[in-house]
Amino acid sequence: MKKITLLLSFLLLFFLQNEICSQTTVLDYTFENGTLTSSSGSAGNTTVSFASVGTTMAAFNSGVGCTQEAIANGWSANDYWTTGSFNTTGFSGLTLSFIQSRFSGGPGGQFSVEYSFNNMTWVAAAPTNYTPPSNDACAPVYTATNVALPVAMENQPTVYLRWRNLNGSGAGGSRMDNILVSGTMAGGDTTDPNAVCTNITRNLDSSGNVTIMASDVDGGSTDNVGIASRSVSPSSFNCANVGTNNVTLTVTDAAGNSDTCVAVVTIADNTAPVVSNVNDITATLGADGTVVLNNNADVAPAVTATDNCGIQVISIIGIANRTFSCADIATNPNVRSIRVRDVNGNNTFVDVNVNVVDAMAPTITCVGNDTRDTDAGVCNYTIQGTEFDPTFDDNCSSATISNDLNMTATLAGEVLPLGDTTVTWTVNDGNGQTTNCMTVITVADNEVPVISAVMDITAVLGADGTVVISNNTDVADAITATDNCGVDSYFVRGNGGTSLEARTFDCDDIATNPNVRNVRVRDVNGNDAFVDVNVNVVDDTAPTIMCVGDDTRDADATACSYTVQGTEFDPTFDDNCSSATITNDFNMTATLDGAVLPLGDTTVVWTVNDGNGQTDMCTTIITVEDNAAPVVTDVQDITAVLEADGTVIVNNINDVEPAVTATDNCGIQNIRIIGVENRTFSCADIATNPNVREVRVRDENGNNTFVNVNIIVVDDIDPTITCPVDDARDADAGVCEYTVQGAEFDATFDDNCTSATITNDFNNATTLDGAVLPAGDTLITWTVDDGNGQTVNCSFTVTINDNENPVVTDVQDIIAQLDANGTVTIGNNSDVADAVTATDNCGIQSYFVRGINGGTSNEARTFTCDDIATSPNVRTVRVRDVNGNDTDVDINVIVEDNLDPIVTDVQDIIAVLGPDGTVRLDNDIDVAPAITATDNCEILDIRITGGNGMTGVENRTFDCDDIANNPHVRRVRVRDVNGNRALVDVNVIVQDNTGVIITDGPLDIFTGTGSSAGECGAIVNYGVGIAAFVLENNCGDDSSIVFEQTAGLGSGAFFPVGTTSEEFSFTDNNGNVTTYSFDVTITDTTLPVIACPGQVTVGSDDEGNYTIEDYTDLATDNCSSGTDLVITQEPAAGTVVTDPSTTEVTIIATDEAGNTTTCAFNLVVDETLGVNDEAFNNSIILYPNPTNDIINITSKNGIDTITIYDLRGRVVENQVVTETSAIVSMASLSSGVYLLQIAQGENSIVKRVIKE
Repeated sequence: MKKITLLLSFLLLFFLQNEICSQTTVLDYTFENGTLTSSSGSAGNTTVSFASVGTTMAAFNSGVGCTQEAIANGWSANDYWTTGSFNTTGFSGLTLSFIQSRFSGGPGGQFSVEYSFNNMTWVAAAPTNYTPPSNDACAPVYTATNVALPVAMENQPTVYLRWRNLNGSGAGGSRMDNILVSGTMAGGDTTDPNAVCTNITRNLDSSGNVTIMASDVDGGSTDNVGIASRSVSPSSFNCANVGTNNVTLTVTDAAGNSDTCVAVVTIADNTAPVVSNVNDITATLGADGTVVLNNNADVAPAVTATDNCGIQVISIIGIANRTFSCADIATNPNVRSIRVRDVNGNNTFVDVNVNVVDAMAPTITCVGNDTRDTDAGVCNYTIQGTEFDPTFDDNCSSATISNDLNMTATLAGEVLPLGDTTVTWTVNDGNGQTTNCMTVITVADNEVPVISAVMDITAVLGADGTVVISNNTDVADAITATDNCGVDSYFVRGNGGTSLEARTFDCDDIATNPNVRNVRVRDVNGNDAFVDVNVNVVDDTAPTIMCVGDDTRDADATACSYTVQGTEFDPTFDDNCSSATITNDFNMTATLDGAVLPLGDTTVVWTVNDGNGQTDMCTTIITVEDNAAPVVTDVQDITAVLEADGTVIVNNINDVEPAVTATDNCGIQNIRIIGVENRTFSCADIATNPNVREVRVRDENGNNTFVNVNIIVVDDIDPTITCPVDDARDADAGVCEYTVQGAEFDATFDDNCTSATITNDFNNATTLDGAVLPAGDTLITWTVDDGNGQTVNCSFTVTINDNENPVVTDVQDIIAQLDANGTVTIGNNSDVADAVTATDNCGIQSYFVRGINGGTSNEARTFTCDDIATSPNVRTVRVRDVNGNDTDVDINVIVEDNLDPIVTDVQDIIAVLGPDGTVRLDNDIDVAPAITATDNCEILDIRITGGNGMTGVENRTFDCDDIANNPHVRRVRVRDVNGNRALVDVNVIVQDNTGVIITDGPLDIFTGTGSSAGECGAIVNYGVGIAAFVLENNCGDDSSIVFEQTAGLGSGAFFPVGTTSEEFSFTDNNGNVTTYSFDVTITDTTLPVIACPGQVTVGSDDEGNYTIEDYTDLATDNCSSGTDLVITQEPAAGTVVTDPSTTEVTIIATDEAGNTTTCAFNLVVDETLGVNDEAFNNSIILYPNPTNDIINITSKNGIDTITIYDLRGRVVENQVVTETSAIVSMASLSSGVYLLQIAQGENSIVKRVIKE
């Protein structure tokens, strides 16, 4: 289908003084199947030569139309009239405008335009020489504007207009487009049409959708001039709209006047579900041999079905049809009928195969493992009856049992061997399931062996004093026993210990002979007999002894005897029994440890006795001797102190013996240095210290020890000394010093060893004769050293005096350069000393600027920027020699500043354009703050200088064009108060911070929600665009401004009741944002909605009465709820009416805004109605109601489905139950009133539930 729109416009110009308005008529044409038909009823005689005639000329000119408008038929002259009609009543001054084009070889001739009042007789409407340009692909276009039409066409109820080409032919296409008829009319049509609605019913299609046209609900709308257009909203419906829906029909006439009405569109769903596939259902039997299929878990998954609005439930009707037993296995498949129901109650029935399966294995219980004794006289056991047969069970009672021992169903009479026999039992239910269990039967032999004789056992001790008798030899040989199944072993039992311990004997057991042991006789099956046996222990091995050989020992170091150490002289002995004892004849004990042996020979005899009559003997001779010399433990040096004569003799008793520490076992006799000459020392021996001498240490038995001792000769007598007294001398003439004459300042001394020497610390000589002493005090110390470590000294002071003053020979001016801090301090020893020339006989010590007016020297030597103006600055200098003699002189100080200012930081300068788009930087306000500079004295000024052919002022002036070239580099001069200057470059950033200035814009909007709106608000169109504002921009026009909405909802949006602020931003080309806002205020003008039922028919109770229910929950409002929505009912809920009766129930709802709606319906009480539903209703228990979460529902008749509807009839929840109880969650639903439809089979009941 292709479509062309012909716009026939009657334009009114707005001249306020003449009260003229405009009207516009739009004619729609549909080109289909070769006929062009006007919506106003007229028809043209066009053929299929037109192609894509709806394409605009703009698209055609862009080249799109070339391919889109190619046609199949040729073009002939005088073909293809195209006709339209319109109303010109009241209009005058008609003109015609159009665009004519051709392409791809279409006709190039002229076009004719004609008019008619009867669509039969035609008159030329305008000149016919509309000759288009030559054929040139897609480009040729001819435009006619405001061509005058005949006056005869004015003020006519119906005027026909047609057009066609006059000549030319071709295989391409040609058309007239954008046809516009314009005129003026005084006054204008201000009468609204009369919209008339009619209610309709529509069925949903297979996809669950249906669309209506405006004409479907138009019940005869009229207008005084004529209806131009109709529209309906909403026009599309789906499954969610099943039930009644309010739609709004809008009728608009040619003058733009409109009227609306509301129609009720009932949407119905009559399409049954479509079953596309049915799978077999497997029904697995339970423990009781039956199974009941679950509609949700078993039936629904087996059926594949679709529905335009959705499947509600898939079920096998009746629990009996869903119940199966073991007997049904033989009849597989079992056919059942399934009902598929959609959410709107449409049913489809289909058969399904149910295959009954027994998947439950049988159960079996084996007899527990058990033991039996062998039968009398034999080694096996014969089973008695069913004592070891198991029990079993199965849900279908067809099972059989067998065992793997004799392959029968019983073990009765089976002979079991000695030991364990494992029997496995298996139950088979005949349906493919098997179960097994096991029983272990143990046959035991409990007869004990018989003992007929017992003999004593002799146990002979071995060399280690023990003996172990053997169970299988010694014991078995001593006992005679028999057993029905054979003896297995003989075993000596431990008495609280092990058998080995009981069979082991040692020397101690000789005293307890006979030793009784209990023997266990065991047969091959572990049966035991016990008997005692006597064991006699025998020892026939003699002991052995070995003495230590004869030996010699030195007497102990601390005694003249020898004490035996440990077992050094004890013999060794051995015996198989540990009862042997040993003694000696010296101390009659078993050891010589600690025995004290005298000097000489001692003979010791040792004897060993084993206690069983056997002995052995041996002898040892021990000789004790004293061969130990004295032991020197310490030797101390001997100090020999010289006497006053320079000699000393060491005494053996007083000096030598105390220096040597010695011990001896038998005592020290003496300690001596042999020879008096070896004990005499003099001053000469000091040099040979230490002087070594040999000392002899002798004991009482003549044993000697020799040791060296050091003799330290010591001189501890100090020498003596006498110094001259302190004295003074004048410096020698012409020099700053004094030369000592002879021994005038020498000291005298004496010592006992005549080796002493004397020196002084001035010239380190033994005399000061000829020493040159400097001016001032000289402390001289004389020291006497006797050469043996003793020294003495004495001191005195010689003072040399200098009384001559310095001589100043020249004084120069001092140039003081200020430092970076703007100060300078001249140095006494540098600047001042360099400027003053002076001499002194003893030398200049210092140059010192004296303080001024009681100030310090430092203050007098320190200058600042202020001293530049007072230069030369006079200061007095003190010249002092090294001995404190002073001379004063004046000096000039010239203060200078040669340091340029220092720039420490340069910030970019932000030059903000003014409203005129220019800015001129101020040196003091803008430039100076951007430059951080320091100077030792003071900054005078900071200026942008001229340069690059521009003056300083020009370099400081910027406009909008400079923003694009940021940053702009400018040279800045920083100058101090002394004329020193620094130059630095600075970046100037030109900015536009002036936002768009809005001088006019939209104002606040006030409107309502409408008379039939369904929401708490309204759609508002205010058509805001940038053209609606009057703007000023310092750096551009309106085209450079970015316009956007920053808050609010926007034109065409849904605005809630209340006030919403709409905010817009205007961003200029430099990023400055200006905001503008206004308010949209919506008032609630929508009436409350009452889901008003038609006639309601109910049944009475057993007494013929009916209590009126509360119907106020049928009312809702777009904005108000709770106490804000005032709802009244008359008669009130709880009013009792009798059967039969008809009562008018009136409900009035008033919302918070004062809008009121009234509903009235008849309540008919008839006891003959609703019998089945009442019975079903009486079986329903529903609680709690109201609820804020869940609803519990039970019915003794069972429940198939539960469906929840809102008050608009929309399904909000659907639940398949197929049980006798259900829990329905309403937690996710909004607060309000809902209808619950509870269905079971063909019965259903509706309950009203309040969700809090």
